[in-house]
Amino acid sequence: MLTRSQFPTAIDATRWRDGRQVMLEKASRRELKICKLLSFTALRQEPRNHCLMGIPFLRPFNNSHFQIFGEFVAFFTQRCYGLRFMHERKIAHRNSLRDCAANNIMLDPSGMYPEGCHPIQINRAKSYTRTQRPTRYYLIDLGLSRQYNYRDALDEPLRGGNKSAPEHNHGNLCNLFHTDIYYLGNLIRERFLRVYNEFEFMVELVDSMTDEDSAMRPMIEDVVSMFSCIRDSLNRFKLRSLIAPREDSRLITTFRYIPYAIRTARYIVLQKGSIPDAA
Repeated sequence: MLTRSQFPTAIDATRWRDGRQVMLEKASRRELKICKLLSFTALRQEPRNHCLMGIPFLRPFNNSHFQIFGEFVAFFTQRCYGLRFMHERKIAHRNSLRDCAANNIMLDPSGMYPEGCHPIQINRAKSYTRTQRPTRYYLIDLGLSRQYNYRDALDEPLRGGNKSAPEHNHGNLCNLFHTDIYYLGNLIRERFLRVYNEFEFMVELVDSMTDEDSAMRPMIEDVVSMFSCIRDSLNRFKLRSLIAPREDSRLITTFRYIPYAIRTARYIVLQKGSIPDAA
């Protein structure tokens, strides 16, 4: 069970009908309104819907670590589709309160961790890689999300903990859909481009998404289109290549390469796709 001091608004539980591990979280009225809107039967069955109301037990999107570039491509594809799903319904995620929005993106561990894992000691469990067991990623924490009449609507910038978006500096009314694009781009910049080697293929897109002039940032449909071209341009060798942290020495990278080479050979024999898209 989660302790109150660690997660004051959440507690773990077991779903009665099938024994699945789930999370119960206190929600605001605004969050319930958005969640209900996105949980109608027709929308709930939409593959691009990556928003949750009833929350299964989830893990942070980068726990465990991404191992190959194809896994990153699958993640970013889903992240774009999820945000497009919201923006098409004129809903801005608006969640910049925590760490580049990283804490608002979670993965479903049911395939990667078939035996489950402890809510606190999440690393003590038998696990599979994203390539072995493709996973789905979800947007959570919709407490600050808001539906507008138009996607060009202006609103006050959020007064949260993370104020890296340029529009927070001048305090004027801004378009929160543009701010959503910034935080998605900034997430990739901070958690991938600055941490790992060989992500040059994402630099131009991320730069456009984090443009100082919010009006110059692409719409989410344009992000999807541009990334689709990037995705198609990456060959299988690149997609199956090892993602190596910048801080690793050559010796550590060499040690990482040995199990990576064995896994890659196994993936090829088992005909695992170079981009592990979830069904």
